[in-house]
Amino acid sequence: MQSLRIRNVNPTRKEKIAIFVTLLIAIVVAIAITSIGFIDNNVRFESEYLTISGPHGTVIAQDQIDSIYLTEKRPEAIRVRGYQLGYRKKGRFRNKQGEEFLMLINSRALPWLVIQQKNGQKVYYSHSRIPNEEIFSELVEKVPR
Repeated sequence: MQSLRIRNVNPTRKEKIAIFVTLLIAIVVAIAITSIGFIDNNVRFESEYLTISGPHGTVIAQDQIDSIYLTEKRPEAIRVRGYQLGYRKKGRFRNKQGEEFLMLINSRALPWLVIQQKNGQKVYYSHSRIPNEEIFSELVEKVPR
C-alpha cells in the first residue's frame, strides 16, 4: 500500500505575497463598486429631454412625461437589476404585483419625486443634498404641459 504524503501547509514567501496581492485587489474592487452607489443622480431639464445622470440614470423625452408628483409612500421594492445598500436604491425594481420601475434613491428623506411616463413606467427619485420639493418645483416650471 502506498502512503499519502501530506505537504507542508505553510505557504512560501511568494505564495504569501500572491495571497496578499489577491486580497488587496479584491478589497479595492469591492470598495470601488460600493462607492459608485454613493454618487448622487442629478436631474436636468434640457430643451426636449429630462436627464437623470449618474449610475442607472435615464433620459426621458419631454413628450413622454405624463405627470410629475411627490409621494410620501415608499413602494415595496424587490431588486431586479441594480444596486441596493441600506436606503440607497439604484436600478430596476419590482413590487409584489409585478410592476417594474426605476428607483434612483439617494436619501431616505420623504417625499420622493415620481416621474410617471405615458407608457406607464415610473421613476422614483430623491437627492441626498437638495430637497426633493425644490427639485419638483423646478421641474414643474420647466416641463411644459
